[in-house]
Amino acid sequence: MEFASTPEEHVCRLAEDGEDVLELRVEKRGLVLPDRTPTVTYSVRDRALLRTVVAKSCLARSALAAGRSALVLGNRHPVSRGLAALDVDPRPIATRSFLDRSAILPAGSVVERDVRPLDGYAGASAAEGELRDVSAFVH
Repeated sequence: MEFASTPEEHVCRLAEDGEDVLELRVEKRGLVLPDRTPTVTYSVRDRALLRTVVAKSCLARSALAAGRSALVLGNRHPVSRGLAALDVDPRPIATRSFLDRSAILPAGSVVERDVRPLDGYAGASAAEGELRDVSAFVH
């Protein structure tokens, strides 16, 4: 996974073993407003479904219409094919990016017990992993 942030856009590229999975581009445009609405996340830990409400304070840039924002899927990777089968429009109806964001992750509360985590796609080399030098993407 590679991330790039320029004054014009955010870009995320995902590939595995030389196969492109996706490239997501989000153009930095739109109205900037403060946002203090909490983010709600769900996760599974020790077979318990957790709901976590994360308080945040940020400045968000939001725009209707895609501009140059787009999702480009690879052709052969299993994850790319799975996403393509969903027939998602590659051009968003709205975009949002954060100029500044701070949050504190609190403990979650148990919603349900004895649940099974979603296995999902583990990756061709999940046990190995890879951490690249990301200093070129930090500014």
